[in-house]
Amino acid sequence: MSEAQRALGMIPTAQEDTQNTAAKLLELQKAATAMQREDKNAEWAGINTYNQAEIPPVMMAKLYSALYSLTIPHALMLAITAHRRGLNPEDGDIYVLPSGKIGTSLQGTLKEAKLNGYKLSAPVFTDVEREWPKGATFQPRIAGTKEIGVKCNMTINDQPVEYTAWLTNWFMEKNPNWSSRSDWMLRVSAQKRCLALGTGIGVSEDIVDVDATSPAVKMVEPKAPKEIPSGIK
Repeated sequence: MSEAQRALGMIPTAQEDTQNTAAKLLELQKAATAMQREDKNAEWAGINTYNQAEIPPVMMAKLYSALYSLTIPHALMLAITAHRRGLNPEDGDIYVLPSGKIGTSLQGTLKEAKLNGYKLSAPVFTDVEREWPKGATFQPRIAGTKEIGVKCNMTINDQPVEYTAWLTNWFMEKNPNWSSRSDWMLRVSAQKRCLALGTGIGVSEDIVDVDATSPAVKMVEPKAPKEIPSGIK
């Protein structure tokens, strides 16, 4: 290749070859990025409205799966249940239990009861105590300390309903709220059971009626704490 040919620009130099290759690679990278962005947008294209009722169930299932690390079947069940009952998982109304069933929070139970036309009074809570049940595994810090509980009284459709939540019945060792604010958790448990007894909403949620031999479900017996949680005064 002569200097004259190079001067006329008829044959590219090595530097020009490198520049052309780099420019083409950059164009390819931009195209690939644009395609990935389009694919991402297309993945959520089914959610094109703020009205949840207009979003297809499968799209809601994909959303719940991404948000809460659920399988698609569980997420789809959650989406269908939310639509049917008028409750919102994103607000904490309902959630998927370890057994795979749908659980309802106190907030969700109150909301559903009002949606179904139940007349609810404000709850009245009473702190109660009793001797430790025989065989309880608690080790109280102070000798003679009694087990505490919270009694909830309320009326549902003008009918009185009462439930007492005891620590030995409801304490959940793996839930830090029970150690840091047991009094609050007992009130939540007591009110929720009152609502369940008076309305039937979630009345059997805590009864696991699945095949205990199923490998998909691990049955765990609740354990009482070794000592009274620090949240108890």
